[in-house]
Amino acid sequence: MLRRDYLLKLIQELFAAIANLLEREGDEAERQKEIEALYATFGRDKDFFRQADPDEVIRCIATSAADAQGVSPDMLSAGELLQRTELLAALFYADFKVSNLSEGLRHDVAERALSLYERVIDASDTFVQERFDRVHELSLFLGRP
Repeated sequence: MLRRDYLLKLIQELFAAIANLLEREGDEAERQKEIEALYATFGRDKDFFRQADPDEVIRCIATSAADAQGVSPDMLSAGELLQRTELLAALFYADFKVSNLSEGLRHDVAERALSLYERVIDASDTFVQERFDRVHELSLFLGRP
């Protein structure tokens, strides 16, 4: 129970850090360093997440979460994996919004964010307006209706 509470608090703190990145103005280089550090909390660097296919990203999320808990990835609850998937989608979204990326890389990051948000929406039984707003914004950027 204590471990689950700790992990939930950690996830909430990561969501808050991402929200802070999106809301504040400031030094581009510093925000980029923060984004890179947040990617590392998922067990790999930004380059892996920006290049890996969505299934590989999900496996990495599961492995990282399982390692943190000392269990195998198949022992994670669906809810926990869903939370972590949404957290990474939010990180991709922040990367898309605040990073000074090349147009091609920005497109790739937007694709990854959209893909993960769509997975979260499909698997979730909860409506969250912010998710749908972000999906809409990403879809518009990618030229999808």
